[in-house]
Amino acid sequence: MNSFLFNHIRFQIAALTILLILEVIYFLRPKIKLVSNRIFTVLMVSAFLYLIFDFATVFALVYYDYLPAWFVRFTHQGFIICLYVALSCIYLYIDMLNRDQKPYSKPELSVIIASYIVALASVLFAPIEYYIEEDGIYSYGLMVNCVYAVLIIYSCMTVVQTLRHMKDKTHRKQKICVLMTMALWVIFGGSQIIEPKILISSVGISAIILLMFVSFARKSF
Repeated sequence: MNSFLFNHIRFQIAALTILLILEVIYFLRPKIKLVSNRIFTVLMVSAFLYLIFDFATVFALVYYDYLPAWFVRFTHQGFIICLYVALSCIYLYIDMLNRDQKPYSKPELSVIIASYIVALASVLFAPIEYYIEEDGIYSYGLMVNCVYAVLIIYSCMTVVQTLRHMKDKTHRKQKICVLMTMALWVIFGGSQIIEPKILISSVGISAIILLMFVSFARKSF
């Protein structure tokens, strides 16, 4: 394997290993038919696809000179869309637990759908640039800045939603775990923003799912 390529996918390999173990455990065990569990299932699927596209983006940048521009952009679009879905599912999962599985009203669903449309538009039309040098590879530009904005928004919404219901003793330990996972995600996400050459976002999403899985498994699944 190309040593330059391996140096940039070692974190993804570790993250995928953790996620695959969780995927096998989750999908083989029986689950209660709850809306929150359906959301968590979407989270598991989107996280897996996110990691696959993460590998693809690194491959596309390492071999940028040999690949068509549309393919490089497509890998990044898939990567970002799956990240959007994963982040939203983390929030929706916590929100659904806080509201005791109460279905969303039509206005609430409209807001959720509108947020996906805006995110999709940013992925389809926003420009993206690539940094490819011997000291590292990464993408930047408006499309990537939108990812950072969504990361901050969903992290804040998740924390606020959790703190609002902290007095409710139901799932209190799990809510504390949610705050821990958000702190972890901010650390990984912040590190990625400060030093984009270190591609560790995949480790962050796998670590969050691991903590959520351990925390909620006995109560919800």
